[in-house]
Amino acid sequence: MSTALNLFVGAPSSVKIGAYGAAEGSCVDLGATEGGLKLTFTPSFFDKTADQWLGVVGKVKTKETAQLEVTLPELTLSNVAYVMGYPTTAVVGNTLDVGGNATATERTLYVNGTDLATGRSIKITIHKCVIVGAAEVSLLKDNKTVVKLTIDILQDTSKPANKQMIQIDLTGTDSTPPTVAMTNPLEDGTVTKDTKGTVTLTFTEAVNKIDEGTLIYDKTIMLINVTDTTASALVAGAISFNSETKVLTFTPANNWIAADKINIVITTDVKDTAGNSLATTFVGHFTVTL
Repeated sequence: MSTALNLFVGAPSSVKIGAYGAAEGSCVDLGATEGGLKLTFTPSFFDKTADQWLGVVGKVKTKETAQLEVTLPELTLSNVAYVMGYPTTAVVGNTLDVGGNATATERTLYVNGTDLATGRSIKITIHKCVIVGAAEVSLLKDNKTVVKLTIDILQDTSKPANKQMIQIDLTGTDSTPPTVAMTNPLEDGTVTKDTKGTVTLTFTEAVNKIDEGTLIYDKTIMLINVTDTTASALVAGAISFNSETKVLTFTPANNWIAADKINIVITTDVKDTAGNSLATTFVGHFTVTL
């Protein structure tokens, strides 16, 4: 026995997709939707019965499945590649080659749109998914050129219990800007030389979540080596973000060099999901041990 819950988002939404676990700011923007999207959640149950009971005396949940269906009007070769479950590397120049790919590529997907019932912003995060089914690309006469995407949502066991498939955020009336502070090292602290020690910062956001699409290294978040103030340079590396703990982690590409001085800059383009920006640009400082 199964029951299905469908969530329709009728207003145009934007879809971003990336490698499994990728932050939104690192994902590929597939563009706007055509005709909204359909999110289906289907729990399955087993009925508890016995010969001496006339009716069903209980139920046991045996499975949870979910699927997302969305149509994209922006026909690009990279979009078609994603729809067919292929990486963007399948596109070379103006050519897409398809066939013989046995890999079920796991991805992370983000949808940003508007809930027509309330007029509030809605963000849907699919932690882990695979593009499945017959990918449909419409190139019919007198019709719009569209691609249809069918996605099976998987259980992400790296997430806490009850949070392993889908996250749906509806923006409330939050008007408080988020704040951020250095947590490792602390302000004016140190990292160890000749290591790739990570740097962490923690956001404070009581009502809504941080909009991960605004966390982009080299744009809204920068670690700058200011040892030589006449030749300041961006520190090579990458960021990741834990939406549960609101901790942002920077991992350098190379070992820290002794006595270097590093500034952290986070711009006011970083926002929460209610659209509130940091009140002021954040600037932090740390040094590398001698």
